Amino acid sequence: MLDSTSTSTYKIEPLKGSENYRTWKVKMIDILTDLDLFEYVDGSHAELADTTAKVDWKRKDQKALSTIRLQVDDSCLIYVEDSKMSKDAWDTLNVMYEAKGPIAIVLLHRKMFTERCDEGGDIEAHIKLMCSYQSQMNTLGHKIEKEDFSMMLLTSMPDSWDSFISTFGSSDLTDSNKVIQRILQ
Repeated sequence: MLDSTSTSTYKIEPLKGSENYRTWKVKMIDILTDLDLFEYVDGSHAELADTTAKVDWKRKDQKALSTIRLQVDDSCLIYVEDSKMSKDAWDTLNVMYEAKGPIAIVLLHRKMFTERCDEGGDIEAHIKLMCSYQSQMNTLGHKIEKEDFSMMLLTSMPDSWDSFISTFGSSDLTDSNKVIQRILQ
């Protein structure tokens, strides 16, 4: 039997489009997994032929579908409002909003190379943004090595950070986590 936990227990920003799809997707996978429903969404729990099992399967699939719809902004609901099964809704949103292919990699590279933290800007927020770009690249199958990411990160810092950046040696750049740690200190 499913836990009686309501989706209202989970406080996530509703899906608004491609700008928050990636974060929304990760959080929805966690919610659906916690509710023991993700196997319906990803299709790994196929509908059973047995009548009793079929009724239970349909009930859980509808709960998964409802969980998805309740976390989608009204502006995006149009794409899944007529979905009959959770997998259909999930796949539709994936096709609509998940960046894929070579053009996604190029556009993300462009963002990473042109991103610049403003003078006096929020350094920690900037680092989080750059890390999210790195993570997206990994998701697209285009891994950015730690040393390359270290250089991208330091390049994106404000000009006033030049003297700080000059304290890094080549060996310091091999671990981007250490570079981030030094920046945040």
